[in-house]
Amino acid sequence: MPDHNELLTLVSTHISDMSTMSSSIFDTITPAFIKCAYKRAPRQHERGWENISMLAPHIAAHFKLLITKANAPRSWKEAKLTPIHIKEGRTITEN
Repeated sequence: MPDHNELLTLVSTHISDMSTMSSSIFDTITPAFIKCAYKRAPRQHERGWENISMLAPHIAAHFKLLITKANAPRSWKEAKLTPIHIKEGRTITEN
């Protein structure tokens, strides 16, 4: 099980790599909101500034709790799938 710092690093990395053009999740929190909720702070031991996510510690704590309890919310186990037709011949299942 990852410790707090490892989990925080993983969450921060995924947030920084997140596309702001992705669709919002079920509770209408947009990826742009998650990605842009940061503060600028001076870099430690270096020159310049860095963006520090304000939500990453809270999301990491939430995942830590889920890992500790070995339980995921039921809504995370459900999916809404919509097949997308790509090629001609809509009646052919390979398309």
